[in-house]
Amino acid sequence: MRFRGLTSAAAALIMIFLLVDPAKATTEAANVLVANGTVTDSSGHALPGVTVDLYAWPSDHVLQGLKHGQQVPRTLIATTTTSTSGGYSLSVSSGLLHSVAVSGGYANLEVDADDAAWFFTSKVSDPSVASTHLTAANPDPCTGWIYQRQLPNSWSIIGQAYILPNATKVQVSFAYTAGQSSTLGVGISGSDKVGSFTGDGTVSTSSTGVAGFPTLGPGNVLYRTLFRVGLYLDECSGGRHVAEGGTRWLVRSNGWFGGENLLHPAKAPNATQCAPYLSGGYFKTQNERAVTWSAGFTVTVVGFNAQAQTGYDSSAQLKYNFWQNGLACGTNAGPYQAAQVVAKALSYLPCDGTLCCWG
Repeated sequence: MRFRGLTSAAAALIMIFLLVDPAKATTEAANVLVANGTVTDSSGHALPGVTVDLYAWPSDHVLQGLKHGQQVPRTLIATTTTSTSGGYSLSVSSGLLHSVAVSGGYANLEVDADDAAWFFTSKVSDPSVASTHLTAANPDPCTGWIYQRQLPNSWSIIGQAYILPNATKVQVSFAYTAGQSSTLGVGISGSDKVGSFTGDGTVSTSSTGVAGFPTLGPGNVLYRTLFRVGLYLDECSGGRHVAEGGTRWLVRSNGWFGGENLLHPAKAPNATQCAPYLSGGYFKTQNERAVTWSAGFTVTVVGFNAQAQTGYDSSAQLKYNFWQNGLACGTNAGPYQAAQVVAKALSYLPCDGTLCCWG
């Protein structure tokens, strides 16, 4: 190929440009860091040269179709090896991350190093970095996660509302509708014995129907619904420490089931960041993130209590109707950004004859 009228240096630059694959360059430029951390043995010593894989789990629909003994069809989306200090980092192209998203725009990801794993959810439109410390005992080969059976459906908190007793004419309604995602804790254990499971990250699961809860007056309420729960097994051969074994059990939600249940906590949270509402008006949540309940998801059959969180958006909205002058008060911010909202009565006091103060 010849480039008439160009210097040799300019021609060389053009040749370099032509040799670069534009699609590859774009993909590399779009790579995002999604996980990093360290891998150690049970004594806390760094493990260099360990393979660390990043897997994406399939949708709830796929998981619900598995039969006993079938392997979970995870997708390997990144891999690396630990450094001399046991550190690792895993990056994925934005396009690949979008391709493994499940309903709700989240990807359910797993960092896996030997017989150690950590599960986390990533919002593909705005991924954050999961930092993990993995304690590995047994090197590969491992079977991968094998579906065992369904456990009884389990209750999870998906929302909460509070109306103080003096707000006698305030009502609240809540609906959990199709497509709404909840983040639920994952449990892992060296056996399937009751009480042996400990928290090992989270997964995101979405509703496929509507749970429309009854309208309520003054009081405190936690809204709950049922989720499907699956039990999975992974067995690794070999081992650095034979006594530690190579079997691990996993319990996690594999879909929404439905149903409604209410709990009534004794106290409302302290909420002081208030906005006034007139009689006949209403306050409705928008895009807040609800508080994370440390024991909001309860898998009773294996004695495992896990965290739970639901975002408040158009598919899971709280609506307070004020039939008296009142306040919508946030616990950690104003009501439109708060994790929890408390409705209160509003007292009007005379100020300058024309304006009123509220408190």
